[in-house]
Parts: sequence; C-alpha cells; structure tokens
Amino acid sequence: MPKTEKHEQPYVVVDNEPFSDTSPLVEALRQWVDSRSVSDEVVHAVCDFAAKDLTDMALAGQGVAGLIGRIEANGVPTGLELTARAAESLVQRVTPRRRAELEAIRPEDVATVTLFRKDGSRAGTLTEGLSVGQRCTAILALALATGVDPIVIDQPEDEIDNEFIYTELVPLLRRAKERRQVIVATHNPNLPVNGDAELICALTASSNGTSRSRGQVAALGSLDRRPVRERVELIMEGSKEAFERRRAKYGF
Repeated sequence: MPKTEKHEQPYVVVDNEPFSDTSPLVEALRQWVDSRSVSDEVVHAVCDFAAKDLTDMALAGQGVAGLIGRIEANGVPTGLELTARAAESLVQRVTPRRRAELEAIRPEDVATVTLFRKDGSRAGTLTEGLSVGQRCTAILALALATGVDPIVIDQPEDEIDNEFIYTELVPLLRRAKERRQVIVATHNPNLPVNGDAELICALTASSNGTSRSRGQVAALGSLDRRPVRERVELIMEGSKEAFERRRAKYGF
C-alpha cells in the first residue's frame, strides 16, 4: 500500500473480507417473502443468524437455506427473533426449489479502503467518514500505487480543504512524479508550486463569439520564468495584489 517514511503506517489500506457481502441472499429473500409478514429487518436478521456460526462465508447461501429447513422441521431456533407469522411465510414462500437456488448463491468479497493522514491517524473509509474529495484522494492513491505509465488527473483538489491538499495530496503527487509522468489540470496553486511542477502551462479562456470557449496558452515553462510566475499569481492566487494582501494579513 502507498506509504512513506513519515507515515507510521500505509497511507491507504485495503482490507478484504471474503464472501462477506450477503446482499444477494437478502435480495433473493425479499423477492420471495411477503413484505407484510417479513420485514426487511427480519430478512437481515435471518441472513445474519445463518451466517454467524459459519467458518466459511462462501457457504452463506447454504446456511440460509438450511436455517429455513430447520425452522420448518423444528421451529424457530433460540436466539432468532421471528414471529410465528414471519416463520410461516418464510417456510411457505422459500420452497425447497428456492432453497436450492439460495445454496447456489456465492456471496461476493467486500473490500474496505481506509485513508490515513500523514500523522498516522485514521481519516475514514470510502463508505464512512470521508468527504467526496478525500474519497477521490484515496482512490487516486491506489491508482498511483503501481505503474510507470503517464497519468492525467483532472482537478484532484475538488472538495478538499487546503490543509489536506498541502499535507496529503501534494506529497502524494510529488512521490508519484519520481517514477512516472503526472499531468494535472488544477486551479489550486499548492499543486504546481509546492508539488515542484517541472512544466506549467497556464491557460486562459477565450471565446470566438459562440457559446463555446477554448483555452489559450498564456505562459509555458517552469516557475523560474517570470511570465509563468505572473500567471500563477493571476490565475491561481487571484492576482499579485491578492497574494500580497493575504501575506500582510497573515503577517508573513
């Protein structure tokens, strides 16, 4: 997984839980049972109860089918909260033929992608705790983890605050460009300036009188060239005056 010496652990961690996605079993039961007798909560409870003692979740379909067979033969087992009406509906609607179909369902693996900050603290996962921008950053880290081919990235700073851009996204891109060509379209000066961009192409939008506008190259080169620095100031910093005012207010 992507990591640096400044991270106490990898930047992004992917954990895989084999055969843990029981949603196909839930969907199958939902199609067959009467929703008035068997609620969604009961369907989930049945699937969870059937899977709790399994050592191989690949057999989850067989576990659900077997549980319904047990209910038919011996009644509702201890620990499963199921009304008599719901139990009857399950047994009647999930026929032996449908139980065979359940046994053939193979649950999919579930991958959990966790993003960590530079200080090693946990930011969240793709499904919990991360903003849209942070989720995109986690996916970008995975995309950059391997390979040496050139890659084009469009506005990776979207939906991310400037602190996260500077502390997390910029180092990620700096590491990536050591072994591959990274081409980034951005409006944020942190990426080309602090990311040590080797070539900056500053574009301005122009219109030919139609509703369509085209980008025109206003400056091209490295930050060593004054025209490039001026365009970075104008387009990304809001002008040299805006930059100077921020510097004065912050006391830099």
